[in-house]
Amino acid sequence: MQNINNLIKTEIKFTVLDSSGNVVKTTTEKNEIINEGASVIARLLVDNSSPRPSHLYARFATSQSDAQGASNLGLNNQVVNVTDFIPTDNNSGCLREPIFSTAKVEANDNIVDGKITFFFRLSSVSTLAGTFNEGSSKIYYLGLAAARSIDDYSQDLMFSLLTPGAPIDIPIGGQISVDYTLNLGT
Repeated sequence: MQNINNLIKTEIKFTVLDSSGNVVKTTTEKNEIINEGASVIARLLVDNSSPRPSHLYARFATSQSDAQGASNLGLNNQVVNVTDFIPTDNNSGCLREPIFSTAKVEANDNIVDGKITFFFRLSSVSTLAGTFNEGSSKIYYLGLAAARSIDDYSQDLMFSLLTPGAPIDIPIGGQISVDYTLNLGT
């Protein structure tokens, strides 16, 4: 029996840009597909009207313990959902940003090299909850969500989760470019 994380490989490239658009740092990470993500993938196979990957969530705080708070983040990752990203305690918050663009599928409906890439841009104006303080807030958890309704985050389904190897900073006036690639190749 194959595990879904063995079937779908992911690669997430972060490019941190300063206020002038200069590259400050680039890192590449891998994440895990969580329980809700397995459900999203299964529905996509049988129902083409199912929610599609649509938003990137980023849980931020000044420390990892504040970012984790009373949520499942870092404790029980497989059951993490959108409510774990919406803070209820400490000095944490959440960024939510819709897909900036998606890599195209070829005219013959083939996916180039078996890879689909979603592009996101995170900045302090992406804030859904809490107050992102440029210079002191750091991103400790990221999640890819599939939207049932673009305007109602409470209906989003968390697809995958990433705990970066090191917290991610957004420079003052800058942004983070995120290339999220799903590798479905054989």
